[in-house]
Amino acid sequence: RERDLLIAPVDLASFPDELACAAGPVPLRYEHAPGDATDGVTRRVPITALASVDADAAEWLVPGMLVAKVEALLRSLPKRLRVRFAPVREFAAGAAEHLGSRASTGSLRRALSEYLSELAGIPIDASDFDRAAMPSELLMRFEVIDDDGSVLDSGRALAALQTPWSSRVPERFRAQAETAARA
Repeated sequence: RERDLLIAPVDLASFPDELACAAGPVPLRYEHAPGDATDGVTRRVPITALASVDADAAEWLVPGMLVAKVEALLRSLPKRLRVRFAPVREFAAGAAEHLGSRASTGSLRRALSEYLSELAGIPIDASDFDRAAMPSELLMRFEVIDDDGSVLDSGRALAALQTPWSSRVPERFRAQAETAARA
């Protein structure tokens, strides 16, 4: 029946249109496409701002995805640690609420490991979370954007995008300056 299909209202403020970056606000795009490379949230970063994107801040995604991200991180823990945080969904919601005020400040994995260590009374390190076990839609996706808005490159590994493109930015400024000088 139709009334059984009601969906909980979405807090649009938890899914912002853009995120702050040292070079200025960077637009976001949301895609629900399970199994597709574009699934999740994509940060559209101008090539000139790529070097200023903070990987730790990007790890937090957006507030509306924090509970799901924390739940996936909890599930990625080795079993000897994970069993201390059952039921996982409840612990994830509590942890996300606790950490929410620190969002985008430092590493999410580090903040979560400190919180869980305090909660369980056992040492948990940020390296205990298995990044490879994370669903791709819970990792920020980046698009490197040219001046005309075309996508130069994309992926979920920020460092893998920053390395090849960072050397091209000075070349672009030099070429633009030469073009302007000739005009």
